Amino acid sequence: MKPIPSPTLLHLAGTPDPALQAYVLRNLGLADPDALQRNMRGVLEHLKQFDAATANEVVRDLNTRKVAGLPRLLLHLLWEDARPEVQAVALHVLGQQADRSELLPELLRLRRHLQDPRALSALVLALGRIGRDLPFKLFKPFLAHTDARVRANALEVLLERIHPRLSEVFAVMVNDPSARVRSLSAAALWRLGNPVLVSLLEETEDPRARASVAFAAGRVGQDPRLADALFAIAGNQKCPESLRARAAESLGRAAGRGDLPRVIGLAYKAAEPELRRQLIDSAAAIDSLGAAAYLTKVLEKLEATLRVRQIASTLSLLGGLPVQPEPAVLVPYLEHPDARVAANAVLVLGKRTGSPAVTAVLNRSLAHPAPRVAANAAVVLWRQGIVSAFSRLRELASQGATAARASAAWALGQIGGLVAQDLARPMLDDPEESVRRWAFLALK
Repeated sequence: MKPIPSPTLLHLAGTPDPALQAYVLRNLGLADPDALQRNMRGVLEHLKQFDAATANEVVRDLNTRKVAGLPRLLLHLLWEDARPEVQAVALHVLGQQADRSELLPELLRLRRHLQDPRALSALVLALGRIGRDLPFKLFKPFLAHTDARVRANALEVLLERIHPRLSEVFAVMVNDPSARVRSLSAAALWRLGNPVLVSLLEETEDPRARASVAFAAGRVGQDPRLADALFAIAGNQKCPESLRARAAESLGRAAGRGDLPRVIGLAYKAAEPELRRQLIDSAAAIDSLGAAAYLTKVLEKLEATLRVRQIASTLSLLGGLPVQPEPAVLVPYLEHPDARVAANAVLVLGKRTGSPAVTAVLNRSLAHPAPRVAANAAVVLWRQGIVSAFSRLRELASQGATAARASAAWALGQIGGLVAQDLARPMLDDPEESVRRWAFLALK
């Protein structure tokens, strides 16, 4: 389908239908990269007329495509649109322009113009990201702001500008009423040699406040003492899951390569899927290739012991990494007698796109007698653009076995889109509860 020429897009933007207006503006520049710069005033007026959520959606889409002229448009928007939620998103996008130092004078002028704490806190971060050489005195007034979001974001910026002369400021703010401000102040003090961060991490009783400290611990960088404290929280099943997840996230920055076995060991034990995913993300952040190599060795040892459940778990963990073993390591597991192992092997292999040999192997898995394996194969092949894989889901959805229909319903949720929803909708009336539940989730 050819892109609509920009003049037509701009003509359509005059339609009274706001949804069509938004669609048109989100696609501005597809055919003509300079369309925004030539029609900036018209685009600006439309953004001001949209509701805040729609205006922000358009701005994000234009930013994703790096449309020429967007920073200048957003600067105008900040002066002309008083809605704080729109200003905050505009400043967030501008803050991503780290190499655009020419934006600094305009951003500095906005300090007196912006009043709402949401916009002001976003401005602080934008100034910190673009103006890496801005002096401390520029951010000092924000540290005394009445809104904790502004104070916290000022601390976020100053964490990258640690200097001994700031220690007295941080020592005062470590007693701030806001948990986030206290945590970031403690992280700053830690960098200056003050161990208060570990004390807060171990002694804070309120779970939400402690989660804030755990997150701040990840801002310090690699440190074995902090890593030990975070391991203690992440592995403590008595702690709330949200707190354990925060600790797991910070391990990706505080732990070192030598800690990979501990991080992966916690991932094996984690019963909560989100916590397990976070731990694997942290392992990848520490050393993605090292984590993949470690799990591959674990896989080889487990194969010798025939511990099926652990093999399936190891393949699942491998699938969460951005790099996977060579196909030769994974292909034999497609023929494993246990469907859990074969199904997980399909998902891991599905990460290796662009290989005709892998695609051919996955195509054979469509005919696997275990519905779970066949459904997984259909999902990964569909994601690779092989539309014919959808017919296998139609077959599974019409079978008498509950497992087949449930697997098909789950797969439809992974694929998404109107085609998947059309097949899932009749499954809401399935006699089996498991099938109905997956079909409902697919339609959500």
